Amino acid sequence: LAIDQIQAGWYGGFAVELMAMGKPVAAYIRDEDCHFVPKEMLADLPIVRLDPRTLDDDLARILAAPETLPDLGRQSRRFVERWHDPARIAAALERIYADPAAPLDLGAPLELGGQSG
Repeated sequence: LAIDQIQAGWYGGFAVELMAMGKPVAAYIRDEDCHFVPKEMLADLPIVRLDPRTLDDDLARILAAPETLPDLGRQSRRFVERWHDPARIAAALERIYADPAAPLDLGAPLELGGQSG
């Protein structure tokens, strides 16, 4: 288990790298920011939630159930493959550059440079 952001309210690049390696991550996820990301992404989010105001209790809860961590690591890898795939992110940004009103859709089929992939 690695702990990423505790004050920022979202996970960072360190968490993404660890999740790519199949490691479970804990971080503070600010509820009021969740509306900025796709609902499907939130449903898949494998981050163990921490809160800076209850950090001792949160860590005790995590450490009391170490048997959950291997499965969380596997979920983390799948999450990165789906939501942090650089080709999908580039395709989504290409759609937005072409049409600024287009939504940030990371689940859409890949179409880089006009070619499906």
